[in-house]
Amino acid sequence: YSMIVGGSSLLETATADSDLDIIFLLPNRCLIPNVVKECNECKANFNSGRFCQEHDFIFGEGVDTFNSTIKLLENDMEDLKVNSIPYGRVPLIEIQYKNIEIDIMFAINASKINTSYGDLTNYASRKIILDNLKKIDMIIEEMVNADEKKVLTKSVIILAGYRIAYRLKYFLIDDGRRPIFTNLLRTVKLWAKKNEIYSNMFGYLSGTILTIMCSKIILIYTSENLLVLIKKFFFTFANWDWPMPVLVEPLNPKQQLNSKEDINLRPWEITDIDPSNGHEGDQMPVISPLYPEQNTAYNVNLNTRKLITKIMKEGL
Repeated sequence: YSMIVGGSSLLETATADSDLDIIFLLPNRCLIPNVVKECNECKANFNSGRFCQEHDFIFGEGVDTFNSTIKLLENDMEDLKVNSIPYGRVPLIEIQYKNIEIDIMFAINASKINTSYGDLTNYASRKIILDNLKKIDMIIEEMVNADEKKVLTKSVIILAGYRIAYRLKYFLIDDGRRPIFTNLLRTVKLWAKKNEIYSNMFGYLSGTILTIMCSKIILIYTSENLLVLIKKFFFTFANWDWPMPVLVEPLNPKQQLNSKEDINLRPWEITDIDPSNGHEGDQMPVISPLYPEQNTAYNVNLNTRKLITKIMKEGL
């Protein structure tokens, strides 16, 4: 398996209240046993990416599952609290130990063999960065083309989410500008938290959203200092012509699978801002680069968008 530490730790923007995001990349054979093909409940739920409680090796209630094992530890350790979220857009297990919060996610590799990918968080040289990005792109492409792609949908979302941060900071942004990018991102995250508009769950900003927005500013203003960039950030997005999307790279027209088979893997399209599509339309699209492009601000609604822009204008 491979362990990937992402989020604010990777971006070097962690604060005292930041959680630790850990992804375990596991081979296919660890989590998709042949027995599921004979289990009626597993077969019925296969297209939704779920197995029965007995054969779900992560969130199931069987004695050998990760969920059961970590809950046994919870019973033995007074300071340990565990919360499983199996049905979220990104399934995860939340662990709190004393004052440390950890989010553990599991991505299932399409490969049935135990492949070592090395340290996918390493950014020591341009060659290492390019090699890691090629590996991540290859893993994602194998997932979306696998026979079990329905089960692997959430794994694609998890790994693509990690790729956003790694690619933006260590590939698109010049190494000489990384420290100023880090400080800009840390500043706006603290601002969002202080103004209580930092919660993707409730339709506000998130670390991923702010990472893309800060990258946009850094890529536009390639030589400005931090104070100027902070002003540019607030001015640019307080006056942004929403729902015009924020893009750091052009949308990729390549379709790697029939996206209509799974709404979670359908790449974002400009028509998603149209209210006639069955909902209000995307109000504040901040689009992740590379397939499958996603609106990272999908939970932002009209009211929360208005509040975000209002507080941004107050910050000018």
